[in-house]
Amino acid sequence: MNDIQPQTASNDGVAEFPDLLASTRQIEGSTVFNRDGDKLGTISSLIADTRTGQIEFAVLALGGFLGMGESQHPLPWHLLVRTAGHTGYTVDLDKRLLRGAPSYRTSDEPSYDEGYASRVSSYYSTAMPNS
Repeated sequence: MNDIQPQTASNDGVAEFPDLLASTRQIEGSTVFNRDGDKLGTISSLIADTRTGQIEFAVLALGGFLGMGESQHPLPWHLLVRTAGHTGYTVDLDKRLLRGAPSYRTSDEPSYDEGYASRVSSYYSTAMPNS
């Protein structure tokens, strides 16, 4: 029998566990802030490695209106930290750093192959040496 007990129950009666998050209810749509508390955007999706089952990237949606004109910026998942009170996520980067980052328009989603993943990871490891 499973001995993991839910810590709390949400308003809709679904149990919530302290270290497990439902992507559609607790991650996607969450606000991402920089270290100064400025809103950068919201998480539009997660990209997982099918071989390991690990989340590799959170895709940060920036700009646009009602989904039109948004740019999508994959961020290495390990760079995001859940904020106190769980109101969103914080990433230690400046808005200017996103200008040169790998990105795409919502309608032009790339193939998340090894080459693309490598370009994204390489950009942030070069731009943020302490990551």
